[in-house]
Amino acid sequence: MKESLAYIFELCLYLVMQKLRPLSALDLALQRAGSASALARLLRVTPSAVLQWQDVPARRVLEVEQFTGVSRHALRPDIFGPAPQSAVSRSSAQNRAMVDPTGDAA
Repeated sequence: MKESLAYIFELCLYLVMQKLRPLSALDLALQRAGSASALARLLRVTPSAVLQWQDVPARRVLEVEQFTGVSRHALRPDIFGPAPQSAVSRSSAQNRAMVDPTGDAA
């Protein structure tokens, strides 16, 4: 009886931890595709292949980005680096840098 209670406790703890972990880019891509099976169909691979991924394979990143809208930079920052700043963000940052803390223009 004690073993089954310990197993149930460990299972509950595992499920809670899964709910608390942050959503990864791969999780977001799977969510946007609808399921691992749906993404697998789009990529013409088996659902089990998709479910085995810790990270999207390098050769699949651009397809996953195209099908789900999840950025290649989010999916594989180790390959594509961080997302580049948009032109609007850059100009806003430059404008903020030109103004001193008192609000006067530089």
